[in-house]
Amino acid sequence: MYPYPWLERQWQRLVGQIESNRLPHAVLLRGLEGLGIIEFAHCFIQALLCEVRIFSYDAQGVDNTFVACGKCSSCKQFQVGFHPDVVILDATESSVGVIKVDQVRMLLAFLQQTAQLGGYRVVLIQRAEAMNMAAQNALLKVLEEPGEDVVFMLVSHCPSLLLPTVVSRCQSVECTLPTTVEVQQWWREVSTGTEQEQKHQLALLSVVGGAPLRLRQYLASSWYACRLECLEGLCDLLDRKISLYAFVQKALDWPLADLLALMLSLGIDALKLSLNSASEYVSNQDALFLLNRFSNQSHAIVSIDRFVSVIESLYLSVQASAAQNHQLSCERALLSWQALSQYVNGS
Repeated sequence: MYPYPWLERQWQRLVGQIESNRLPHAVLLRGLEGLGIIEFAHCFIQALLCEVRIFSYDAQGVDNTFVACGKCSSCKQFQVGFHPDVVILDATESSVGVIKVDQVRMLLAFLQQTAQLGGYRVVLIQRAEAMNMAAQNALLKVLEEPGEDVVFMLVSHCPSLLLPTVVSRCQSVECTLPTTVEVQQWWREVSTGTEQEQKHQLALLSVVGGAPLRLRQYLASSWYACRLECLEGLCDLLDRKISLYAFVQKALDWPLADLLALMLSLGIDALKLSLNSASEYVSNQDALFLLNRFSNQSHAIVSIDRFVSVIESLYLSVQASAAQNHQLSCERALLSWQALSQYVNGS
């Protein structure tokens, strides 16, 4: 019906607006990356343009939603990416990862045409925050007079980067994080692991900001193996089971930004635990074996805070420029971590 169960409410809302002829000319789908919002937009557009919609009914026999048939001419054209009444803008079309003003201006010719299949004309702007200021200002003019039966759909994972005037011309649809029950039910359907493995995997959900698709993507990559190796190494470094030099040599094989992001997150969690916070408020649930060693260590707060400041500074430097000395950054970060050993070993 719709891509993911946690987006059912948003689907019902937009479908209801279609059926009551109250669909706005511009919709802004906003939420974190990893929730499937772009896939949601694609499914909705296909259903909007479908020539033979499939309706479902509630217990009283009243239709309460519909989906695309997937077989009509409109659906088939959309599925192969060549629908004559759909234009999709994305930052991937640009070598610099930006949606430029020329891409927006090209919409004018499309909007002046009539729908070739007799329905709506749709403009989908994926990752709308990638529009530069000139592109956003050009879009404002288009949104003022979009034309008849034209629907703009904007997807943004960071709507704060959009001009307030762009946001105000759209009907915002919030795509919030799924509930624990929603994720657990979906995970049981898509995961091939045992019940114990699934439980361990879901413990990582907080690590990726609560976004299930991001978690699935990470688990399918080398990220998880690197994370486990890094956590083990950080634990050994605290226990002085491994030399700083040996760990730095290992760390050179990992993306520097990922290592620093993990260490920054661990530092923030260590601060929480040192202030007597409950472990349920810790983001890195899979690292409790390491983090619990900072529990109730109020005398370590100043040192942990200093560690967080060092890692944050290094992380921001890496984000601002890729031209960082990998080894020197690793050494500085790990030296700061090693300095915390006195608070967990009692030395």
